[in-house]
Amino acid sequence: ADALSRAEAARMPDILAALDAAGVPRASVLVAWDFVTGSDEALTGHVLSMRDQALETVGPTGAGYTVTGVDENMDAEVLRRVRGTFTVPQFLDNTDETKPEASLVLDATGTPQMLGTYQAPFTVIVPAVAATRNPLPVIVYGHGLFNTGESELGGPEGSWLQDFANLEGYVVVATDWIGLSYDER
Repeated sequence: ADALSRAEAARMPDILAALDAAGVPRASVLVAWDFVTGSDEALTGHVLSMRDQALETVGPTGAGYTVTGVDENMDAEVLRRVRGTFTVPQFLDNTDETKPEASLVLDATGTPQMLGTYQAPFTVIVPAVAATRNPLPVIVYGHGLFNTGESELGGPEGSWLQDFANLEGYVVVATDWIGLSYDER
């Protein structure tokens, strides 16, 4: 047997012990193996680093937002549509939504590097039912690929999401995902 096969065979006692501890007797094992797909650090390290940097930067009150438009009584299902931008930490090298290319910027140690902030768009739908029932829970809606948050929520022509929000009593918030959204400009 080659060196790799011998190294794998040396791990079998640990694998069989883990199965036994999980209630699988060795006599009932026909084939057993294990494999590592990634460590916790490899799978979550970048995201946790970005979260920690972002929270430190924005502080306890957040980074801020700007309302750019409000549509009152937009249709029978929507009491109010609010559009604007909010300040978010920037870890990508490109925030130009007309160009789909964007890469995570890493420092020499492989840690995500914050490049400043970016003004991301948001749209909020307040359903008509909010006039008579409150408080309402908030849903942050992750839109589909190659679309925008605003177009997913729909306009004055209505949408299934507006119907759902009014029927179930939810305020719905959406934004665009850089590199996964469609630029309507």
